[in-house]
Amino acid sequence: MRDNLPRFYHAGQRDSEQKLQGGKMPDILILALIIFVLTWILYAAIVKKQIIFDFQKGLKYKKGRLTKQLEPGMHRYISRKCFIQVFDVRPKLLTITGQEILSSDGVALRISVVAQCQLVDLIKAVSLATPHEEMLHVFIQLALRDVVSSLSVENLLAKKGEIDVKVLEKTITQAESLGLKLSFVKVKDISFPGELKTAFSQVARARQEALATLEKARGEQAALRALANSANAIKKNPSLLYLRMLQSTGNTLVMNVGAEGVVPVKKK
Repeated sequence: MRDNLPRFYHAGQRDSEQKLQGGKMPDILILALIIFVLTWILYAAIVKKQIIFDFQKGLKYKKGRLTKQLEPGMHRYISRKCFIQVFDVRPKLLTITGQEILSSDGVALRISVVAQCQLVDLIKAVSLATPHEEMLHVFIQLALRDVVSSLSVENLLAKKGEIDVKVLEKTITQAESLGLKLSFVKVKDISFPGELKTAFSQVARARQEALATLEKARGEQAALRALANSANAIKKNPSLLYLRMLQSTGNTLVMNVGAEGVVPVKKK
């Protein structure tokens, strides 16, 4: 029956089938593209990336628990379950401004200190309730107070370099317990009360005047010693006196050598 149909009928049916197949292909591509875009948006919303630079380190938490320490690089994590905390591990300068400290002889001093520290153990640092740099600040203050209170003002000025060493020795272990590496501690400046500054300036002036007087006395003593040596030499050899006279006159002289020695005579 179908074979008896006209040829033009079969040709039209084939064209309609091809049109149906051609219309389905773009729909499938559009659907696949939509699924891809939705998947990418969902992935970007769930999976985050964190870049840690060379001067940083990080800690990764999963469901509130610390899992591992992260080194520099790019790290991906699920935002709903994980969290990354980044820390700067470059060396830092910590300044302890002038605090008033009593020396062993009861003089009130204001001393400023500068220290260099670096974060080396992140896990120790985050386990503290108080920020690690704030705790190190307090430790250095207490160590400085202990060292200065054991010295008099005079010893403090004479042994200023030893203060740095003693404070560093007292605080380096405490800094390690905070996850920090303490490189150095240096006394920046020492401030004295006004009346003590005046006294120090007077002492310094008196010391300089005494040194000047001493140098003057030493010069006079050396001159007297030279004169005494000259007198002894002339006493032992009187001819030296005539030679000295010859040097001082600057005239042309005729030397008369007799039994009494050399006698200078002016040329007529």
